Amino acid sequence: MENRIRELRKKRGMTMKQLGKELGLAESTISQYETGKRNADNETLLKMGDLFGVSVGYILGNSDDVMPPDLYATIGQKIIFAAGGDKDNAVRALAKIGISAETASEMIRGSYPFTMMTLQQIADHFGRSTQFFLSSQEKSPALTEKDERDIAKRLANVLADLENSQDGLMFSGEALDDTTRELLIASLHNSMQIGKTLAKQKFTPKKYREED
Repeated sequence: MENRIRELRKKRGMTMKQLGKELGLAESTISQYETGKRNADNETLLKMGDLFGVSVGYILGNSDDVMPPDLYATIGQKIIFAAGGDKDNAVRALAKIGISAETASEMIRGSYPFTMMTLQQIADHFGRSTQFFLSSQEKSPALTEKDERDIAKRLANVLADLENSQDGLMFSGEALDDTTRELLIASLHNSMQIGKTLAKQKFTPKKYREED
């Protein structure tokens, strides 16, 4: 199965040995993951998602978590707005969800490469939708029934790949319970919805977008 593990590891400046140490795995196992000779189990994928700040869908190459650079400034301004229009308040608010002052400053300046997972954490903290942070003066294009069918099909394929992998949908060596499985599905579905919305927003001419 193709994946983005090597890409994410390189971006963090980590060796395979260092990544293996973080995940409690041998360097050879990481190598097999990156070359597609072996599929990571669900527990490992979740750990990688937490480590790299991306969704499982992004790791598996089924969604594009990293936002287009032209959205960074918009997100930064919306963070300030959500924090009451004060940059210092924004930095303090982001600190509450584990974001350092240095990273928060980059976000506010519009120079931070946001991922969908990070944006979702910020949105949840401020009690806003992710769409609030993604839109400027224009409405985000609505998803059609066809879009939702496409997402449902992709989601089914991802779940099938995971279930058919070497260890299937497991966590701590045990099969996922219904609640955890639903949370995983919801996370993947949300990432795919945001990815589809961003794609539509990018390729829809401005003159066809509705004004607020």
